[in-house]
Amino acid sequence: KKQLIVRLGRCFGKFEITSLLALTFLIPLSLYPQHPFALLTWGALPLAVPLIYSVIKNEDPHQLNPLFEKAAQLLWFFTLLLCLGLML
Repeated sequence: KKQLIVRLGRCFGKFEITSLLALTFLIPLSLYPQHPFALLTWGALPLAVPLIYSVIKNEDPHQLNPLFEKAAQLLWFFTLLLCLGLML
């Protein structure tokens, strides 16, 4: 088990997840000039905020396992909105 979170610690893992989710919602801003409807992806933001809060709040790694399902739902919804925004 030589993953980054194991090597660099729990605090780094929380920072990594939070920053990557934030970056996910900033990427459509770069698409805005060519595809203004790409900002539809921000409709998934209400799903991301509780997920980020849960990751930061939980200290027990076993309590994070149910969050994988929520992260997959967020990814699915974000992708759906991005595809819809690029098609319009």
